[in-house]
Amino acid sequence: AEEAASTKEGHYEEGQTVHLVWESYNSGWDDMVNWVINAYKELVKGTKLEGKLDIEVKITGSDYADHIRNGTCDFGISTWGGAQFDPFGILECYTISSKMYETYNIYQDYLEINLKTGEWSDKKGGLAKSNDVVGMTLGGDGSGTQEGNWTYELTTGEYSSALCDATTRLNILSACESYIVGTYNFISWGARQSVSLDSYRVSEGTDEYVQIVGFGGIRKLKLTKTDADWSNWVKANLGKDGFIDYNK
Repeated sequence: AEEAASTKEGHYEEGQTVHLVWESYNSGWDDMVNWVINAYKELVKGTKLEGKLDIEVKITGSDYADHIRNGTCDFGISTWGGAQFDPFGILECYTISSKMYETYNIYQDYLEINLKTGEWSDKKGGLAKSNDVVGMTLGGDGSGTQEGNWTYELTTGEYSSALCDATTRLNILSACESYIVGTYNFISWGARQSVSLDSYRVSEGTDEYVQIVGFGGIRKLKLTKTDADWSNWVKANLGKDGFIDYNK
């Protein structure tokens, strides 16, 4: 249906090859890019679009961000903020003009949030009046330094970790994220994760990643073997090169 509509509007001619530019700040993304290309090829197999997609991969360093903003590339691989000790900082990637890829000034949009329930509205007076309902813009002037907007107050001001409880902060973050996802013009097509193994002797506090605390940290680490058991295990599993093979 989209192909037919695009053809009717003159954006695409049947049989035409579609050339897309995929930019990244560095190399090493071949597996991810090839996965997307192969998935598309499989999807259009046997249709008129088979063989009609050409993706050019460019490594452009820091310039990729400007190219995403001005529309000279179609895909972009980026690393956006938000870490286990500061998941709330991810808002800055959408509401501070120097960090966002969107050309629409979403940081000026207004949002009312019920701090207790997380309910939100993008209209003034959209929520029932309550002492728990607070309204302000997402990012003020987009500089990240202006008080009186959700991004600043959540990361630095009244609702920062030093002044506010975690439940209220999470209600604010989830409300802002819900609005941004429904408004932002850029579509996230994937995410990457990492896996690490500290030691065969160590067990983390949890197998599932938990925002703010990660896997539990050093306080939750447990040893699974005594010194004697560990010594015997190492002797039995030591490779010829003198190292333990953690790939087994």
